[in-house]
Amino acid sequence: MIEHRWVKSILGQVGGLKNPSSWVRTLGMPLLLPFYHTVSDEALPHIHQLYKVKRIETFEQELNTLLRYYEPISIKDIVERIRIQKSFDRPVFHLTFDDGLRECYEVIAPILRRRGVSASFFINPAFVDNGQLFYKHQISVLLNCVDTILENQKSRVTDYLNNYSIFYQDLKKSILHLKHHQQNHLQEIAALLAIDFEDFLKTQQPYMTFEQIQSLHEEGFHIGAHSWDHPMYQELDLGQQLEQTRKSLEYVNEHFPSEVRSFAFPFYSDLITERFFEALSTELDISFGTSGVKLDQIPNHLHRFPMEKFTINFERELQVEYLAYWVKQRARRGVLKRF
Repeated sequence: MIEHRWVKSILGQVGGLKNPSSWVRTLGMPLLLPFYHTVSDEALPHIHQLYKVKRIETFEQELNTLLRYYEPISIKDIVERIRIQKSFDRPVFHLTFDDGLRECYEVIAPILRRRGVSASFFINPAFVDNGQLFYKHQISVLLNCVDTILENQKSRVTDYLNNYSIFYQDLKKSILHLKHHQQNHLQEIAALLAIDFEDFLKTQQPYMTFEQIQSLHEEGFHIGAHSWDHPMYQELDLGQQLEQTRKSLEYVNEHFPSEVRSFAFPFYSDLITERFFEALSTELDISFGTSGVKLDQIPNHLHRFPMEKFTINFERELQVEYLAYWVKQRARRGVLKRF
């Protein structure tokens, strides 16, 4: 964090330094992989407490910026370049979207279709057809209610958390700290607050249906795997990581077959060991992390640029990211090492 602020300070002093195309030539990094979760002008209670959702107008503006400096390509184009170990000779980008949210079909795909832009949508089979609510989305729904609940409800939830020694400082932070393997606690808290996650799934329908995903697949959009139900892989052992990955890959390969077998890590991939990638070397053509502009020790594991992290000026933030990578290159930290 300190390093990134320092990089921003340098960039401010030099007045912008270079546009993205110039950085691509300087760094020899022609491929940019922006990723989003969703785009919407509506309030999304399952996301409200987690990150800021891009509005449609903002998404269109960012797409305009991308198309000004880069050429859109398909995921197949990327895999072919990896196989022949040859970089692109021009600035290119490929959009990706995680979690299989409903707006991918209703909002995002129509815009991409109109602009002629290819994209990949990474889904969690457990959420398809709104079969299950992602535990982070459960947390957001609960946090939306904390400020408005009655004091006796708040006391009951606090007592429950204290009984299991999972109370941290205040109620909101305690709920936010809950993890994938603690979903039973989320269910109990929801019951204490008279919140029904099943009813939320039926009324809000946050995720795409099978038919909607099938429609995207038939249109030529790529469908990839994103784990079975979105745990944080750093909290799993190697066997659990492989099980989550293989189950999601098998589901996608069976229902939405493609020339490219792809996987996007839930959350981030920085601490994943080399053994994981070795175990899947014959089952996976390409995988994705979320570490921005960075290379990886694993040749077919690529890092994406998190678009929702930046809320003010995408082009300027991209310049900052390129400059940060330039600094890391010179400090010999431009490649993420695996152990």
